[in-house]
Formats: sequence, structure tokens, C-alpha cells
Amino acid sequence: MKKIIYFLLTALIGAAAVSCDLEEQPISATGRDAIFGNEDGLKLYVNSLYGTPPQHGWVDLGDGYGFKCFRGTIEQFDPSYNGADRAVKLYYGTPRACNYFLENNNNKAVSEEIRNNYNGIVRYFRAMWYADQMRSYSDFPIIDHVVDINDMEALYPTRNPRSEVAEFIYEDFKYALNNIIKQTEANASVITKNVVAFQMSRFCLNEASWRKYHSELNLASTANDWYRRAVEAAEVVINSGKQSLHANWLELFQAAKPTTIADEGIFIWQYGSAINSYHCSTKSENSPSFYGGPNNRNRIFVNMILNADGSRFTDNEAYKTMLFADECKGRDPRFAMTFRTPAYERIQTDGKKHKAGLAMDLNYNGYLGRKFCSDNERYDNETDETTCVVPMRYAELLLNWAEAKAELGEFTDADWAASVGAIRKRAGITGGLDKKPTVADPYLMKYFKHTTDATLLEIVRERFVELLGEGHSQKDIYRWGETQIIELPQYGMYVEALDTPLDLDADGEPDTYFYTTENIPADAVKTITYVPIDGTPGLGIKKRLLSVAEDGHTLVYNCLVERPKFMERCYYSPISTQDIVLNPKLKQTPGW
Repeated sequence: MKKIIYFLLTALIGAAAVSCDLEEQPISATGRDAIFGNEDGLKLYVNSLYGTPPQHGWVDLGDGYGFKCFRGTIEQFDPSYNGADRAVKLYYGTPRACNYFLENNNNKAVSEEIRNNYNGIVRYFRAMWYADQMRSYSDFPIIDHVVDINDMEALYPTRNPRSEVAEFIYEDFKYALNNIIKQTEANASVITKNVVAFQMSRFCLNEASWRKYHSELNLASTANDWYRRAVEAAEVVINSGKQSLHANWLELFQAAKPTTIADEGIFIWQYGSAINSYHCSTKSENSPSFYGGPNNRNRIFVNMILNADGSRFTDNEAYKTMLFADECKGRDPRFAMTFRTPAYERIQTDGKKHKAGLAMDLNYNGYLGRKFCSDNERYDNETDETTCVVPMRYAELLLNWAEAKAELGEFTDADWAASVGAIRKRAGITGGLDKKPTVADPYLMKYFKHTTDATLLEIVRERFVELLGEGHSQKDIYRWGETQIIELPQYGMYVEALDTPLDLDADGEPDTYFYTTENIPADAVKTITYVPIDGTPGLGIKKRLLSVAEDGHTLVYNCLVERPKFMERCYYSPISTQDIVLNPKLKQTPGW
């Protein structure tokens, strides 16, 4: 902490020296007053808690264990790979920094309103940190003060019960909501009331679901209290009138400036040379290597996407054998904005556009993502993208609100029209926008077991379609207890035949050839992509990434290793061996 304060003091004094008039004498300041004696000092300290978006990072376009498959998602269920010996060591730097600020922000040279505003922001960050720990470990030590080095009891804490941790987090959020001054901010890049209310809605909905659908917690009787809190928090944002759905859905994921999408973006990560921060989501998706290529979308999910008129795609029995070019037609417009379709075009390095709807050399089961990707091929091998990323947006908040109200049995047709209906209308769907469904979709019921309620199932569908790639599907699967989805085969597109040229994009020219021989056919054509597949039993070919299902036509991605069997312990993470050795009172997470 001394190093942090020294850095903050140095930065503050430096800033003061730069901003003063050349004829003024520089003002020297030492001690805590340099931070806590004026608003500039408080702001400087609090800004250090924001951190930055991951440099050269990428957006998780696959988003969750249910609908993508790559080596990392499988290995976490392997006890030899993901055990206490490999667990990340606990680090309490963030709560300590928060607690230090809260204990020292009492200088009356700053007005109480301003002090409370910054206390609110700091308690928001502390709540977020603890929410992450509770999601990882459930029970977790609560440390609400700066621990003295001689306080042995505080230095070696036990894990507080989940119910206590959740209330502690909620109280921090509530204080932040009541004391932060700004409702919103033009660039959506600082913590405001709407940011806090958004995260409260997300946290409370998550906690409500865990309590309702995880009997092992013995907290089901309090689930509705948390659904109520989720509704109330969401309505803070809704009633503020400051947020709305952005008209251009795809622009949300490819905008260059935050002000362009701040109507829906409640909080936005910015990138660029000014802050020396970039990302590489296009490279991640379009790399033919393991780095990006295996972000496969399961056809089970793809089939969930509605038709443009609001009808169910899977109500047509022909969907099971529908070819790629046909299944792309007449769908919810987000289909073509989430995945490449035959009509998709990209900009080459020479500035010309070309057809790029098929890319079987870049993915394995046919559904390559487009949502966060640049249409310019320049970024396929670069790590300097500067488009915005929106980790908190109004559409998700509406879905949080809708789900919580539906769970409480209070969701009306008007609520449907204002939430799911509005989101679908923005996307371009034309039917089923004004009244909530009354008949459950049998296709969804095959895969989601936590509810048979028609409305809740449609909210489930909408979360997966609207929020794909935004980091929600795994958390949703876990909170609903739907881990059977993890064990599903990774189905890909349906293909007419193997070992023959196919015209997958239906433009009249062969473009893809799935070969089951040991090598590419000797008469290979340059304009055709050749994809190795182990589709014939007994061939003796070394196991390949692609095989076919029992029908002999549906592609199946083999994930490099066998599909996992979900273990209950994997709902949570193990405490590292180092932490247990240092503090045996922590006790290991059950099952680890």
C-alpha cells in the first residue's frame, strides 16, 4: 500500500506542477492530505481501481462450454490438469486498496457529498471483487477493514457462508447506488448510478438462480427475495430514461467511438493509441491455427435461432437435414450478423470485396463467427484493433429484468413487449413481439431442464441469441444447473456427402470437399477447400478433428479429447495449495 500511495502522491504532485501558472511557486504536499484533502486526489486514487481492458486481448466469441469446444474448456474437468496445485493464488490487493480508501476518506476539507460519491465508487469496486470471489468459491472470507500485521485472527480468516458474502456485496452495491452522483456519462467509461444498478441486477439475478436451482445450498426459500432485488435494480436504469436499444445491432460490436453506441452501452471499454490498448478479436476468430480456429458453434444452438417472422425454425422437421445455404435463409437477421453466411463479403488488402461466407479452413463445423470481427481482412493477422467492446448493455439489463419478473410470476404481455419483444423488433423480427408465448417450445425443452414455463424458455433462447460471445452462456448454464449441455456432442452443419465436391454456398460452383482418405485426393482443385474427416469406421486413420454423427452427414467436432462428464465440484474453483498451506482455516472447496 505504501508503494501505491507513493505513486499516487508522485502523480498528483506532478500533475499539479504541470497545471500551474509558470509564475506561480510549485506547491509541495506530503502525507495523506495530498490524496484525501481534495477531490483531485480522491479521483486519482479511485481511477487506479479501474484497471484497463486486456491489452492485445480478444472477445470470447465462442462464449461458454455449451456451444463451443476447444482444449481449454475440456481440460478444466480433468483432475490431473485443473486441481489445487494449479489454482491461482488468492490476492487481496483490490479489497485492501478499497478498505484503505474507505478508512481514510474523512478529510472535511472535501464536502461530505463528494466524499460519499467516491466512497460509493470504491464500494462498487469492492462489491465487484467479492462477487467474482463468490462466483469462484461460494463461501469466502469477508475482510472489510485494513488488516494490521499483528492481527493474527484477521490475517488467517475462515470462509464466511455464501449468504453472508452475498449480503455484504449487496450492501456495497446499495451504498454505491445511493451515493454516486452521476446517473450516466457521455463516453460510458466511468462508474455511474446506471453502471451500479446494472451490475446489481446481474448479481441479484445470478444469486437468485443459484438459490432456486441448487438445492445443495439450502437457500431456495430466499430466492424470490433476490429476484425482487434484481427487478428493482434493473428498474433504476429503465426508469432513468437514459438508456435505450441502439438501432443498429451489429454496430454495437464494431463501433469505433463510444459515443456512437452510448445509448445502449452502459459501460464501454475503449481501445486505441491514446491509451496504448488494443485487442485482436478478428485474429482470434479468423486464425486457421488453434489460436482462433476451434471457436465452433454447436448446431444445437444454431437451430434455436428463430425465423425472421418470429416462428420457430425447428417446427419444420426438415431442419434436421437442411443444407447450410438453406438454413441461412429467412432467419432472424442476427443469424447473418452473428455468423458468416453465403452472402457475407470481406474487404481484401487491395480494398476490393470478395465472397467469404464459407471458411472451412478456419473453423471445423461450419459456423464461423462475425459478431465482433472486422470485415476488413487486414486484422486477420494483427493485434491492433481499436473498436469498442461493450461489457454492459441495455439489452442484457432488459433480459435480466424479464427473467426475474417471470420467475416471480409477474411478467405480463406489456413486459414482454417492452423487453424481449423490443429486442427482437430491433433485430428485425416481425412476429410475436407483443404477447408472451403460452406454449413451450419442445426443442428447447429437450436441452433445458430447469423450467417448462413457455415464457422463461423463450427468455433463455433470447439470452443465448442476443448475448452470444459476451461471456454469459457458461454462467447461465451454471446458475440454472444445466450442466448436461456441457456433455453434448459438438454438432456442425449437415453435409450431403463425403469424398465428393460440394457447393455449400449454393452459388453453382463446388467449394468444399470432405475427404475420408488418408491424404487429399490427387486430383485436388485449387478453388476447393479440402477438409479431412474420419467418417468411415475402420479406416484406421489417426483420429481427426472432424467426424460425422451416426446419420453419416452431420459434422461432429472431436475437441482433440473426449467430451467431458461434468463433475459437481466444477461449479466452483479450488483454493490453491499454497493458500491452504499458509492458512489451513480456509479449508478446501468441497470436492477438490
